[in-house]
Amino acid sequence: MSHPKASDWKKHEELLRADTRGWNPQKRLPELLRKEYPWANDFAFGFIDKNNLAHARANGWEFLMTSAFDIESFNDAVGLRFGLTTDAAGHVMAGSNYVLIQPRDFKEKMQRKRNEEFEESFSKSMENNRFAISEDPRREEILQDESLSYSTFSEDVIEDGKPRRRGRPPKNKG
Repeated sequence: MSHPKASDWKKHEELLRADTRGWNPQKRLPELLRKEYPWANDFAFGFIDKNNLAHARANGWEFLMTSAFDIESFNDAVGLRFGLTTDAAGHVMAGSNYVLIQPRDFKEKMQRKRNEEFEESFSKSMENNRFAISEDPRREEILQDESLSYSTFSEDVIEDGKPRRRGRPPKNKG
């Protein structure tokens, strides 16, 4: 183990504010770790509590382990500076949350895929929910037209043929 150096405390001035209101470790710790450890630039960081670990792991998140830091004493080299701790298995923790990582490009691809699937399912749900009121002369055409992917509402015209006004009706002054 190396001797402590005063420069370690001066390395990140921001840590002077770490115990103040508004300093968010979930936002700032990944940035500080990226400055200190170049390999961290390739990863997204997540802070997951014990109850949500199974779901996070199923979505590709992996534990950040003390072995990733390649040091003799994790607490001396990292824990003191960043307020991180470890559990018995060597998983890095910030408070009561586990620190998990996944490659940034994997996370971006997964998010794009989720967005595409959402758009597709939304589009299909709208196709299956076409609507036209029964008095509309084009009702059958609207319901059969495959090119329409969103609902078609024709309720802006009431029985007397005048357009319906939107908003609150005028007050009776009588």
